[in-house]
Amino acid sequence: MRKQGGFTVIETALFVAISASLILLTIGLSSMIARQRFQDTMINLRNVIQAQYEETRNVIHTGQSVSLPGCPSGSTQATSPNCLTLGRTIHFQNNSSRFDVRNAFIRGGLIGTSSDANALRNSDLREDYNGRVEHQITWGAEFYKMFVIDGSSVPIEPFTSLTGTSVGLAVFRAPFSGGVMIIPFGGNSFYVPNGDIRFPDNNRYVNIPTVILIRNSQAGFRSAAICINSGGNSANITTAIPADDYVWSGNDFKASISASDLKGVCGW
Repeated sequence: MRKQGGFTVIETALFVAISASLILLTIGLSSMIARQRFQDTMINLRNVIQAQYEETRNVIHTGQSVSLPGCPSGSTQATSPNCLTLGRTIHFQNNSSRFDVRNAFIRGGLIGTSSDANALRNSDLREDYNGRVEHQITWGAEFYKMFVIDGSSVPIEPFTSLTGTSVGLAVFRAPFSGGVMIIPFGGNSFYVPNGDIRFPDNNRYVNIPTVILIRNSQAGFRSAAICINSGGNSANITTAIPADDYVWSGNDFKASISASDLKGVCGW
């Protein structure tokens, strides 16, 4: 008799087991790749912020000519001490992967002033909107919120600017002491759409611990953070990947994130 074709029970079981293993392996590899991409994205974001710090510390406000709106052509620190390039501002678009970096400069308020705090309060601080450099956080990462730790956790409120709703991080060279100041800012009382930045009584937010939370919409880690520990130098700007254990609950960030949660994320 002719033998009929087909698979035995053992052959069928082996086929199902191998297929299942390959599927699980593919899923596992996909998750690993997604996690690595998210880590790379966070490292790139940290590097951009660190680069603004180094640029401000080593290049900005050293007497070079400035060519910005409202400053005389060819102004320098020596010839026009009332019009100085001050540093960089970084605008993180709310719930978006977009952020941009801008030159910032100080105009007015320096003459007759002897402290960095008064210079910030009394001066007209402006940004070079047209010279901004736009960046993109890739692979499903997007900005969530920025917090400062001032005893308790304080979320920086978003403001409306020419590019949308965002929060800001200023990296400034102090006009008198020469040190670098990192200042988170937000809310429409601190920023107006024509490019003015105002720090009326915001000095408690100069060089204090700041945490930027990032959401991941892809597979793998759900969240991460950029941790800025008290300014000082760019080595204090680090990444925390993942941040899930401290700030995540269910399918989203916690409704209330405490200073203890943020310190746990950053290892402070």
